Amino acid sequence: MEWRLGLDVGTNSLGWAAISLSESAEPADLIDTGVRVFSDGRDPKDKQSLAADRREPRGARRNRDRYLQRKTEFMLRLIAHGLMPPDEKARKQLEKDDPWTLRVRGLDKRLSPHELGRALFHLQQHRGFKSNRKTDKGDDKGKIKIAAARVDERMKAEDARTLGELLARPRIDDPNAAATTNVRARLRGTGAKAFYDFYPTRAMIADEFDTLWEKRGSFHGDVLMQTARSSLRSTLLYQRPLKEQAIGKCTLAPKEDRAPKALPSAQRRRIYEEVNNLRLRLPGQAARDLTLEERDKIANKLLSVGKSAFESLRNLIDQQDARFNTESAKRKHLDGDKTAAVMANEKCWGKSWRDIPAHEQERIVERLLHEEDDVELIGWLRTEFGLAKKRAEAVSNALLPLGHGRLGKTATREILAELERNVVTYDQAVAAAGYPSHSDLDFDGEVFTTLPYYGVVLERHIAFGTGKPHHKQERRLGKVANPSVHVALNQIRKVVNTLIKRHGPPKQIVVELARDLPLSAKGKSELEKQQSENQNANSKRSENLSAHGQRNSYDNRLRLRLWEELNLNDPLNRCCPYTGEQIGIERLFSDEVEIDHILPRSKTLDDSFANKTLCMRQANRFKENRTPFRAFSESPAGYDWQKIAERAGNLPNNKSWRFGPDAMERYEDKERDFLDRQLG
Repeated sequence: MEWRLGLDVGTNSLGWAAISLSESAEPADLIDTGVRVFSDGRDPKDKQSLAADRREPRGARRNRDRYLQRKTEFMLRLIAHGLMPPDEKARKQLEKDDPWTLRVRGLDKRLSPHELGRALFHLQQHRGFKSNRKTDKGDDKGKIKIAAARVDERMKAEDARTLGELLARPRIDDPNAAATTNVRARLRGTGAKAFYDFYPTRAMIADEFDTLWEKRGSFHGDVLMQTARSSLRSTLLYQRPLKEQAIGKCTLAPKEDRAPKALPSAQRRRIYEEVNNLRLRLPGQAARDLTLEERDKIANKLLSVGKSAFESLRNLIDQQDARFNTESAKRKHLDGDKTAAVMANEKCWGKSWRDIPAHEQERIVERLLHEEDDVELIGWLRTEFGLAKKRAEAVSNALLPLGHGRLGKTATREILAELERNVVTYDQAVAAAGYPSHSDLDFDGEVFTTLPYYGVVLERHIAFGTGKPHHKQERRLGKVANPSVHVALNQIRKVVNTLIKRHGPPKQIVVELARDLPLSAKGKSELEKQQSENQNANSKRSENLSAHGQRNSYDNRLRLRLWEELNLNDPLNRCCPYTGEQIGIERLFSDEVEIDHILPRSKTLDDSFANKTLCMRQANRFKENRTPFRAFSESPAGYDWQKIAERAGNLPNNKSWRFGPDAMERYEDKERDFLDRQLG
C-alpha cells in the first residue's frame, strides 16, 4: 500500500496522520492518526535550555571544589617547606593570630616561619580578581577597572606599600574598626549607576607576596629557598585556562572549522551575499537584479558603515520610487561591516583602521578574538602597531561581533572572490568556486529502511561531537544546539520508525513546523513581544471601532487593519489602490468598500492577510478573477495603470509585488518550491 505521512511538529507535541494514496497519488482514505506529547527541553519560566539551568549550579559547585583543592594544595606546600606545622592542632592555634596584623608586621619586623605561613595562607584566601579579556566584557569590566584604579590611588595617597597594609591599618589603629572595614568587593547601586567602591586585583596580591618574600628572605635563610617561592607563588596565582568551546565544521569543507563572524573577510562575504541577492521592483513592474555598478555602490556604502537604511540605498543608486525585495515594515536597513564600524570608531583604533591592508586586519582581529591576557595583547598592539596605551586598551576592549558563520576561512575567501567578481547569488558563487551544491553534499543517494539519528544525515550542520568511535552515536556525531529542535527531531524519528514497522515506508511525507520551534530563548521572547504588540494593536482597533459606533467584529477589525496600511507614507491619503478614491474612516464600513484578494483566491487558495487589500466595490467587480496587472495594465476606461502602480508602491512590500506582471509566476514558483520541499 502506498501512503502519505503528515507530520505537524510543535515545541511540545507531534501530530501525525497516515493517508492512503490512490493510483494517481491523490489522498484516498485515513489509515491512522495520533499525537505524541513531550517536553521541549526548556525551562517554562524563562524559556532557557534545561542544560542552562543545570550549568549555573554546576559551575558554582566546580568553583567551590577548585577553591578547596587550591586551599588544600597551598597548605600542603606550606607544610612541606616548613612554613606551617604538620600537626593540625598546632595549625589551629595559629588561627588565633590576626592575619591582617601579620601581613603588615611582616613588612618591617621578623616573623617566625609559621607566622609568615599564616600571612601567606591568608593571601591565598583573598587572592583578588584576574581578568580574562575573552569573558570579561562590557560594563561590569569597566566598573571593575575603575574600582581597581581607585584602590591604587588610595594606596598611593595613604603611602601603603601593599594591599594588606592599606586594609589593615584601620584594624591595627582601632581594633573595633575591624568589623566595619570593607575588605570584599560589593556592587553598590543599580542599573547604570551601579559601582564598586573597592576591588582588589590578583596583581596586587602578587606584589604583596613578592614584597613579603623579599623582606623575610634575609631573616629566614635556607627556609625560604627559591623552589619554595616558585611553588607557592604558582599555586597562589594559578588561573585555570578557558576551555575551548566546540566549533562547528565548514558546511562546504568539513575538515575546516567555521570562521568567526568578526573576521573582516566574513563581514565582507556576508555583505556581498546580501547585496547580490537584492532585487529592485518599481510599482507595477517585474523585479530586476541590480546592475554591477549599482551593486558596487551599495556594497561600498555598507563596507564603510555599521548599517544603512533601504531609503538611503535607494537614493544612492537614484531609484527613489523602487523597493528592494528584502525590505519590509520590520526590516528597514541592511547591516554593514560591524567589525570595521567598531574598530574605526575614534574611541577605538580610529579612522586609520580602514587604511590597514585586509590581511593585516584579519591578523589583528584573530588576535583580539583569541588572546586571553589583556597585558600581553596591549603590549603587542603597542609594539607592533605603535598605538598609544589608552588607544591600545580601547582596542583590547572592543566589542566585536560574536559567534561563527557557516563557512571556514578558505571557503569564505574563495566564495567572496566569486561574489565580488559579478552579481551572482550565493549558490552560483559556490558552484563557481568549485564546491558541490548543498544538496549534493547533504544527500549521497543512500536509502535508509528506517530513520537514523539525525546527526548521521546532518553531520556537516551540527557541532559538539567528539568523533571518538567508542562513544555513543549522539555524543560522537554531536547535536543541534537548540534543545527544542534536538528533542523534536528525536521524537520524529521514534514516531516515523514505529509507523514504518506498522505500515511500511511512506511514499510521501508532508511536514508542518511550528514557527517558534527553531527559535532561541531570545527569539521566543521577541515572538512573544510581537504577539503582545499585535494584541495591543487589536485592542486599540476595538476601541476605535467603539468610538465610531461600529461593531467589534473580526471583519471590522480586519477592515481597520487593512485601511491602516493603505498608505504607509501618508496616513491622511488612504485611497483605493485601483480607483484612487479616498476611503475615510466612515466610508470604510459602508457597502462601497470591499476586501479584495489581490491574487485570485480561486487560483492561489491564498486567504492570508498578505493577499488582501481594500478597494471600491465597482473596482472589485471589474477586476473579477484576475490579477491587478491582467485587469488594469492596459488602463481600461476609468482606470490609470501608472497611478495604480504608484499607489501599489505605498502598500507593504509583501503586497506591492503582487501587482507586478510576474506576480502569478512568482507565486506559483514559491508554491511549487514549497511543495517540493514538503513532499519527499
